[in-house]
Amino acid sequence: MRYYLLPPIHSLSSPGLQGLPVGVFVIEGVVVSSLIAALRSARQRAEASTLEAHRHQQNLRRSEERFRLLVEGIIDYAIFMLDPMGRVATWNESAERIQGYKAEEILGEHFSRFYTQEDVSRGHPEEQLRVATTAGRYEGEGWQVSKNGSHFWASILITALKDEAGNLRGFARVTRDITERKRAEEAESQSEALYQIVVEQAAENIFLVDAETKRIVRANAAMQRSLGCTSEEIRSMTLYDVVAQHHESIDRKIRLIRQEGSFLGERKYRRKDGSLVDVDVSASLISLGGRETFYNLRDIDCKGALAHGNP
Repeated sequence: MRYYLLPPIHSLSSPGLQGLPVGVFVIEGVVVSSLIAALRSARQRAEASTLEAHRHQQNLRRSEERFRLLVEGIIDYAIFMLDPMGRVATWNESAERIQGYKAEEILGEHFSRFYTQEDVSRGHPEEQLRVATTAGRYEGEGWQVSKNGSHFWASILITALKDEAGNLRGFARVTRDITERKRAEEAESQSEALYQIVVEQAAENIFLVDAETKRIVRANAAMQRSLGCTSEEIRSMTLYDVVAQHHESIDRKIRLIRQEGSFLGERKYRRKDGSLVDVDVSASLISLGGRETFYNLRDIDCKGALAHGNP
């Protein structure tokens, strides 16, 4: 808007106060122009603020959608939120698949229903929340109970969610069914127990070797006596210390065992005192703790001193 200032009638013909209306008119014009400019600036700021808020809401919705897709895409984990009291605040398909509850069945319920009665009686769920609140997170493993009453072994991670002022807003809980891993660990433990019973008490000379490092992992009592070494001494040795052959030859045989799974042959073994004995070797590849290992079952030549435990 533009203003054109025209002098009042007779403004130039009369002295004194006749010029006053002109000054007032000019001041009014300046004030009006300033108000219009201020209103225009305020409107622009409001429009920019509205646009920024709209963009922020769009980004927030996109972020929430990406998080939802991420959570729904993780099929092995139940990821959901708890309120500060431990009540289930969010639910998703992964949680339903692992725990068995539909959203309408579990939302608002206390998460202690996922625990065994023994754990609930001991106050274990509440203790986990206390630890998470104090330390920031709780991490552990334990039995969980599905809707149908079945039990599964789970890894549990609970993270406390706090605002900028440090006020507790709730918890994020991540649960994973690791029952199969626990069964494998139990099977390995049973295998270990069987080893202790059968191998340790065997009259044959048996020892285990890490196929990668060539280090002797274990040796039974018969092997310790045959080599004249203690258990600690043997565990500090490698196959190169026992087999009296070039390293290249030993490496070739190990590669053969790893490829074919077994080896039969004759070797010279070295005792602690340096004496050598001829042995018949039967080696087979096994898995121990997730690593490739092979064991040697040695038939000692009856003519060798080792067969009698003598140098």
